[in-house]
This record gives sequence, structure tokens and C-alpha cells, in this order.
Amino acid sequence: MSVIGLLKLNIKEMFRQRFLLGLLVFIELTSVILIMFSYGVINHFNTKTKEVEGTSMYYEIGHIDDELQDPQPAEVKAFISSAIPIVSSKLERVFFGAFNRKSDEDLSYICISDYRNGKLIPVSLAGGIGEGRGFEDTDADTTEKIAVVPETYEPDEINIAGQQFRCIGKYKVNMYSPANSVYIPYYAFPENNLEVLVVTMRFTKPLTLNEHNKLAQLAAKYVPQYEFPEFDGIDNENDNRVYRSIIGVAIVFMAISAINYCIMYKHILAKRRRILAVSRICGCTGTRASMVYFIELYGLSVILLVIGLLIFHCAILPAASGTFEYMSAYMTTKTYLKISGIYLGMLLVVYVILIGRFVRKTPAELIRSV
Repeated sequence: MSVIGLLKLNIKEMFRQRFLLGLLVFIELTSVILIMFSYGVINHFNTKTKEVEGTSMYYEIGHIDDELQDPQPAEVKAFISSAIPIVSSKLERVFFGAFNRKSDEDLSYICISDYRNGKLIPVSLAGGIGEGRGFEDTDADTTEKIAVVPETYEPDEINIAGQQFRCIGKYKVNMYSPANSVYIPYYAFPENNLEVLVVTMRFTKPLTLNEHNKLAQLAAKYVPQYEFPEFDGIDNENDNRVYRSIIGVAIVFMAISAINYCIMYKHILAKRRRILAVSRICGCTGTRASMVYFIELYGLSVILLVIGLLIFHCAILPAASGTFEYMSAYMTTKTYLKISGIYLGMLLVVYVILIGRFVRKTPAELIRSV
């Protein structure tokens, strides 16, 4: 029997099995649509997250008017202490800088702290220490008056806001650590006689609207001189969960569809055992039979892939773009071709394995299994 003749016979047999064929078409179309939908949702979610991270993970709170007196460190520390319980799971770093308006010294007093294990731990300087030591984690537990000063400062003590601080180290002066800065741990920072210019809070995750509003209320209470940034983040923490849930459900459905897909094709091949046995007895080689089944199954998959992509592009994508506004930006011709190539490549491997195992059986084995 020729390849064309056997192919026609198999196609007729497939159309006789209408229920299996209909189920197969449904499974493959669903798989294609879910793959494209999941790809779009994942890229929308990533873009949305990056957009939010650029604005709501870095809060800089500063003064409104140069004529107004900036808040004292005690007020700033009260704000930070009250804010920590609200954002403790997301808080990464706190920074604020102060100066003494009444002093002739052109010095800035800097406090940089990482939030870890419920403590504000002083950060080691990027430029490195030239003499003595830098801050250590244990310095977070002490209120001892200690400071790190520039290498150009010679005395072992420094007067800050009327208090004597011991210089535990001298840092190397560079573009990141200028010569007019003095670094002080959070808990040792003077409470009064200094004015804090700005407070910066950095987070590991975007704040929700509720968290933002609570911080804004605390800022209005403790540091009313400051202008609090407008909210530009995720309205609800559930937004993240919804995106992840949609992606998760789509992946589960794709996995189930893939398993069902393999089972269906295996079942269809099993229905052809008698035809294959007769063809083999009549002189059809295993290579020729493999070619026939591959053309039949792979051809059907290519057709269904094209139909699935058209359904997604013309019906699903326009409807989904209203909710996932970034999805359509990723659905380019290059994307369709790339995903189609991966999809067909995976099917190629599956078909080669399934068909290879099927045609390897002898006519006698095929007839016995009917």
C-alpha cells in the first residue's frame, strides 16, 4: 500500500471517530489559547510590577518650603518608629540627613540603617574605612555616642548638637562619602538641635494604598513640614494574588491539556492497530508507516495551531486587553512565531516517541492487542 493510500485510509478512519476527533480538537485549541493567554498575563504582570517598583518602592519625604524650619530628629524618629509596624515586612532601608543651622561648620549628619530582624542596623560605608572600624551589627543595640568621621578629621571626639561623640573610625573620602559628612547610628542620633532635611524609605515590595495612607497620616502627625509623595502603586495586595492565580490556573490547565492530548493521540493510534497490521502484512515498512502517521498527526496539529492563534488574536486578545492593558504590546508577529516554533518542536518530540513505539510492534503483536 502506498503512502498516499494509507494516509487517505487513516484520515477516513479519524473522521469516523467523531467524538475522539472533536475532543482532540477542543483540547489542542484550548492548549494553544491558554499558552498565549498565560504568556500575555505573565508579561503584563512583569511590566505592571516594574512600573510600580519604579515609583512606590522608594519614598522620599522632604520639606516643602525653605523658609520653614525642618523637623528635629526626635520628630523624625517618632515617625519612623510608628511607621515600622505598618511596613515591617517590606522595609529594607531608612536614610535621613540633618544639619545644624546655628553652627558655622558645614557638616551633614547622616544616618543610614538597614531594617533586619526587627532592628535598624547601621550600614557600613561604601567607600571603606581608612582608620579604626566601621559600623557593626552590634552597634544597633547601643545608644553609646559613636560616629564615623572623614579621614581628614583629626580629633578622637566630635561635638554634635552639644553632645560629645567618640570617633570609632575614619572613612576614606570619595564621591560617595564626601569630606563634610558624619555618620551616626540610628539609636545614637541626637534628638534635638539639628534639623532633618529629608527622610528616605526603601522597600522590597510595592506599598498598597492602605499602607501608603497610613504612612501619610503618620507623616502629617509627626512631620507636618514634609510633603508626602502621592500614591502611585498597587491599590490592593490582592492584585498581585489575582495575577499569580490566573497564571497558576492557566499553567495547570495547560499541563492537564498536554496530558490529555498525549492520551488522546495514543488512543487514536491504538484504534489503528488493525489497519497498521494489515498494511505491514501487505509490505508497508515501519518507516513508511511512521511517515504516514506523522504527516497525519503533525498536519492536524499545525492546522489547529493556526486556528487557535487566530481565535486568540481576533477574539480573546481584544477582550482581555481591557483588563490586561500591557498584554497586546507583547503579542507581535515575532512572539507568535517564537511560541509556535517551541510548541511544534515539543509536539515533534512527543509524536516521534509515540509513533515510534507504535509502529515498532510486529503485525502479530498488533493483531493480538486488538
